[in-house]
Amino acid sequence: MTPDDLARLAEAAIAPKRRKKPKALTPMSVKELETRGYIVAKIEQRIPHCFITRDAFGVFDLLAASRGGGIVGVQVTSGANGAARRDKILAEPQARTWIESGGRILLHLWAKRNGRTAGARKAYSLVEEEIVLADFPTAAAHATFSASPAAS
Repeated sequence: MTPDDLARLAEAAIAPKRRKKPKALTPMSVKELETRGYIVAKIEQRIPHCFITRDAFGVFDLLAASRGGGIVGVQVTSGANGAARRDKILAEPQARTWIESGGRILLHLWAKRNGRTAGARKAYSLVEEEIVLADFPTAAAHATFSASPAAS
């Protein structure tokens, strides 16, 4: 080993490793939907001065529409958080109302996958899951909103 090699090794051992910023998944979903012919609006809002985001109807990051695909609410997440996001959607009464009103719900799960050949870089791939009315708890458990009888 040369003195330069030793210096690089010593510097690497001392220097803290920087954590890579996570990939922004929402723009990848926007691009995917636009290639399918959808018009897309990002509706997720960041609340200033804190790390909280507010989703439309409590579940949607994106709204998309196309002539053949109808109106779609999209929740975007990493593959590891997919089950939690699915549970979040199913627990939200407004999501059920969205489907009953004719809208569709898509869950976009993005995960890094290994390349097919040795040494190939990992690339993100999309797993898309549609949430349908049958996925929600039974209708008997679903609270319905009705007008209360007027007091006489």
